[in-house]
Amino acid sequence: MSDHHHASISVSGVLPGQPHIEVHTDHHGAVHVEHHGAVHKEHKEKKHGGGGHDSDSSSDEEKKKKHPDLIPIQGYESANFEKAVVLAPPPPPVATTGDAAPQKFDSMAGITEDQAKKALLKYVSDHCCFKTECAEKMDIKKMTTAGALHYVLETFTEHREIKCVFEPYKNQPVDGPNAGPAPAPWTVTCNPDSEFKDHVKKVEVPHTAVVKNCFHCKGKGHVKCKNCKGDGDKSCDSCNGTGSVNVMNAEGQPEDSVCPHCTGGKVKCSTCGGDGKVKCPVCDGHKNLKQFIQMTCAFKNEKDDFVHEKSDLPDHLIKDVKGELVFEQVVPQVNPITGYSVDDINKNSARLIEKHRGSYNDKRKLKQRHQLRAVPVSEIEYHWKDVKDRYWVYGKEHKVHAPTYPQQSCCTVL
Repeated sequence: MSDHHHASISVSGVLPGQPHIEVHTDHHGAVHVEHHGAVHKEHKEKKHGGGGHDSDSSSDEEKKKKHPDLIPIQGYESANFEKAVVLAPPPPPVATTGDAAPQKFDSMAGITEDQAKKALLKYVSDHCCFKTECAEKMDIKKMTTAGALHYVLETFTEHREIKCVFEPYKNQPVDGPNAGPAPAPWTVTCNPDSEFKDHVKKVEVPHTAVVKNCFHCKGKGHVKCKNCKGDGDKSCDSCNGTGSVNVMNAEGQPEDSVCPHCTGGKVKCSTCGGDGKVKCPVCDGHKNLKQFIQMTCAFKNEKDDFVHEKSDLPDHLIKDVKGELVFEQVVPQVNPITGYSVDDINKNSARLIEKHRGSYNDKRKLKQRHQLRAVPVSEIEYHWKDVKDRYWVYGKEHKVHAPTYPQQSCCTVL
């Protein structure tokens, strides 16, 4: 088996001496190598007889190499360096009845006229061009209190991918095949940091790591400097490599003089300091690479909801205000709410749960949660001068919806 392997590294940019290679690293330290402008068509290279090649030079075949050679791991044969492989999820959990949904809803208490006026005054004062006279002197004619219901269904899912990666070997621990067989993909421990929140975690698959010579520098830790092509010096820009410059003598006549910026038309390479070689950006000068299979676990919370609200208050306003939690259940797989006094809740609970059961089948469904919240809503009808209007106070924080408030401009005269 070849000694070339792929890995992860904290370097980015074009590799010296390898104009078609770029090395990128992600925030987990994994390195990704890309070739730009390289010929991808496979062909056999003719072997050259006699005389060895420069230890820092690469054949055309080596220049095309994008990554180390793969080392097959049982159960992970599809893992590669080019593209992440999606893992098919295990079967979903069995539905459970869990706690019974509540059958009784206690209506939330309404607000007083004084609270309704204070809420409107605060709403008006938060708008710089609104005038307060109407809110201060209006005559409330009718208040209707109702409780909006907000049903939310969440399915917490996990999506797993595997990919071969590598990193410079700096004597860090190596958990390789000699420690035992790699665990099955969906048995690898990767627990979410928090439930019902989107986030991504990356873990090393146990018993998949190996250490090999760096494929790019062939285990030397350095590569030929691209700037000077390994010579250690470059042609002087001041004299164009001639070693002499034209100056005016004391008599005002032109004559050749030794260039003060170089020696014999050459200057030391500023990139490599005259060595003709630079630190290998793939292994970071450490000569060896640790190659392993990296698993990416993407946790995502899939969410749907339904609002039951009978007034003309826009439903979307209910979703972001505080209410009272009437019911909550967190289980591997929920069942619909049944027998609730508001049939819209029963029907839409069943509809959304059926939708989630038929969706997200490319992911593992870890848990489900459904909630029912009661949000207080009061509709207030009032008179002011010749105006007859209404507004709404909703949520425990007494938010106001007053789209037709009559004094919305400082220039309004009523």
